[in-house]
Amino acid sequence: MSYARSKRAVIKVEMILKQLLEAKDDLIFQSLEPQKLAYHIHEGMRSVAFYPEYSLYTELRDKFVIRVRSNKVVAELRNKTIVALATVSEQLGKMTIVDVDNVMSVIGACVKHKAGEMYFPAAQFNDTMLSELYQWSEPAGYFIINHGVMGITLTRVHPGEINFVPKVKENGNVQNS
Repeated sequence: MSYARSKRAVIKVEMILKQLLEAKDDLIFQSLEPQKLAYHIHEGMRSVAFYPEYSLYTELRDKFVIRVRSNKVVAELRNKTIVALATVSEQLGKMTIVDVDNVMSVIGACVKHKAGEMYFPAAQFNDTMLSELYQWSEPAGYFIINHGVMGITLTRVHPGEINFVPKVKENGNVQNS
């Protein structure tokens, strides 16, 4: 079936074309007949090229892809910046390791998994144990966040003020409380 090239085809969907023109993101239109609506939108977007009074809508064909998705018509931006890869890799870089509750096991998990951030909810360490872990983690490039009874987190990104650093005595040795 070919598309009509009449003004009527544009007038039918002019409200939708106005929304598309102003849109900065994808738009979704609910419909009982989504295939029919998508067809009318395509028809209107093609017809605008033949009428100078609708020339402001001519860019819409290059700006959007019209798709039908389960009782909806989705107008997706063609030139959308994709941030999903950064989000996915960021989420994959975070781990929760549940069964680890001593210093050597934490070190072993860090060496094995090499994740950017690891949370150990069972690792409820005192200052002595945290100081032992610090002696390994600092040269390895990890920072320690002590959550007290909620465990610890080791991260490669400096956490600011919540970074655990053992207290140092005057003679340079690590002080344990």
